[in-house]
Amino acid sequence: MNANTPEQCPGSQRADSPFAVLVEEHALILRAADLLERGLDRLEAGTPISRAFFTELVEFFQAFADRYHHGKEEHLLFPFMVEEMDYPQKSGPIAVLSSDHTTGRAQVRAMADAAARLDVEPAVAQQLTPQGRAYAALLRAHIDREDHKVFPTVEDFLGADEQAHLARAFAEFEAKEGGARTTARYTEMVAALEREVGRLEQS
Repeated sequence: MNANTPEQCPGSQRADSPFAVLVEEHALILRAADLLERGLDRLEAGTPISRAFFTELVEFFQAFADRYHHGKEEHLLFPFMVEEMDYPQKSGPIAVLSSDHTTGRAQVRAMADAAARLDVEPAVAQQLTPQGRAYAALLRAHIDREDHKVFPTVEDFLGADEQAHLARAFAEFEAKEGGARTTARYTEMVAALEREVGRLEQS
């Protein structure tokens, strides 16, 4: 089944909705959040897990989850909600979602700093673990809010022309950020990390 079908896109009523793209990206981000927690489980248990495992996840969260995915929300979707739907910018859903983005960036920066020192300072695991777990929890709550509350509400408001306009804007943003190549790169990165941690868990 295609990942863009309505059955797999809880925030979208139609496969050609611009929100189907965001929801599909959410699915990949949730896979990465699961990987993060599995890696932290090994770290806490004292079982082998490489520094590179965490640094690659940090790259994914910064480049794909934040710049590529959140970039579309902050530069295109949220302004649309303010200008066309009269949502307040500094309160309500937009303020909450934007605050989540800001908090998440700080947590990822803290993880990046700890992961970079993990090989030479094993004690930084005590910093990496709580930041990583808090970030994974934030992602899950944030994505659930968008997929099941915010996206359906906005999509119900949109007419066909507005949906097409937003879809074109998303496509133009993606093209500037590498488009399908970027998605393919980070999809493969997540798949490779899933294979890696799967092998470790079976050993």
